[in-house]
Amino acid sequence: MRHHLASLFTVLLLAVAGNVRAQDRNPGGEPMMDDLCACMSAIDPKASDAGLQRSVRGCLEDIVLAYPAEVRAVLQQARSEGSRAFQLGALLGNALQKRCAGFREVKHRLEVMPPSARPGT
Repeated sequence: MRHHLASLFTVLLLAVAGNVRAQDRNPGGEPMMDDLCACMSAIDPKASDAGLQRSVRGCLEDIVLAYPAEVRAVLQQARSEGSRAFQLGALLGNALQKRCAGFREVKHRLEVMPPSARPGT
């Protein structure tokens, strides 16, 4: 399952979307993760497969564009397995799973998509 989610993030990082920023941040929080969580939490898990994938791509692209230094710092923690996009997707996905309730619904929906609807399959 993790491999499928990380693979999806790899594909999703390549898309372009509008900038979405969190309006409310926790004091002392991590703005990049707060913004990513807010964006993922705004996704309708009942959207069509294509719509859900577009929304996730948009969130990830926004983070890469809005926080390039933070993204580089995250990638410094990565192992040398797979592409940089794969590594980033895996690290962000793991962090979101731990701290973002809205992401859990999106992740579950991505995991239950039929294989033919998943990117790269």
